[in-house]
Amino acid sequence: MKKQITGLLFLFILIAGCLTTPEPEQPIRVELLFQVEELGETFEYGEDSIVINEFKFAVDRFSIFGEEDLELGSSDRIDSMIFFYREEMSNKNLVLGVELGFQEVDRFNGYEMFLRPVEELSNVDDRDFFGSEENYSVIAIGEFNGEEFIYNSTLSFDKFQDFSTIQVGQDSETLIIDKSIIISDLFIDDSEERIIDPTDPDNEALINSNFEEKLTIEGYSLSRFVDID
Repeated sequence: MKKQITGLLFLFILIAGCLTTPEPEQPIRVELLFQVEELGETFEYGEDSIVINEFKFAVDRFSIFGEEDLELGSSDRIDSMIFFYREEMSNKNLVLGVELGFQEVDRFNGYEMFLRPVEELSNVDDRDFFGSEENYSVIAIGEFNGEEFIYNSTLSFDKFQDFSTIQVGQDSETLIIDKSIIISDLFIDDSEERIIDPTDPDNEALINSNFEEKLTIEGYSLSRFVDID
């Protein structure tokens, strides 16, 4: 039978900052990172051009899986987590950092995220996720053919990623869940040598499919004594 523990992953939150040196015998930590490649780069095909300056998406909840069918679930007191990345960023964005509060669980082998539109009465301050008639889960901000645009979508999906067993211990006490996306994977169709126009509603399904398919999730462990590159 699967063992499920919810609410343990939000003992405290660190939002995109420098990591401090921990006290000895720190409990096991979990950190969620996000990075977008090719932000600020201009792509051109024929007469079309596109540049994306900001990309972000909302996760309703997530689960981390350990050995013996253990599942650690995020707290239902948190409505949404926003994974965001802007052109001026150069390092991976620390979206969330939490202590598990115990050391008994030290082997992990999977992660699942649940992408959903932001709820109306949520804790999210970013108004880009709120529309007049519906709310959104995915936002891209940039320019298409020199005109500013905001791409928004109500996309929903669950994405599971399994890992080879990750051992977390004293020398590497932090479990890292590292998400990344490449802009050209979303908005460039190399097979047809064209830019996928984000302002055309007919292209929403293709862009969403690209995001769901090309979003990568990696898991590994490291020590907080070293910086995140």
